[in-house]
Amino acid sequence: MNQQNQNSVYSVVIFRARAGVAAEQMEEARRSSLTWLTQQPGFVRRFALADADGNYLHMVEWASLKEAVRVGDAFAGAEANQALMERVDPESRRSFRGVPLQEG
Repeated sequence: MNQQNQNSVYSVVIFRARAGVAAEQMEEARRSSLTWLTQQPGFVRRFALADADGNYLHMVEWASLKEAVRVGDAFAGAEANQALMERVDPESRRSFRGVPLQEG
């Protein structure tokens, strides 16, 4: 594992679209959020998964825990993320931060 990966922290968020929110509406909101995330210090990359039932998983790699916490704390209040926050069913939202486990 290289040094960058040893320090990486991952933020994982699992959520569901609110009832009545179309996939196209979620995609538009997700793209706005991604633009904001990529501009944050410590952002490395993001992975996103979705299914046909409106379930989503977003995983963001951060350079450090400090940056992951700072951005996580600011996410809901950022104007660029308001459309996404409004389209997510708040009861479905689960999140955690973690580090890669060593294999072998």
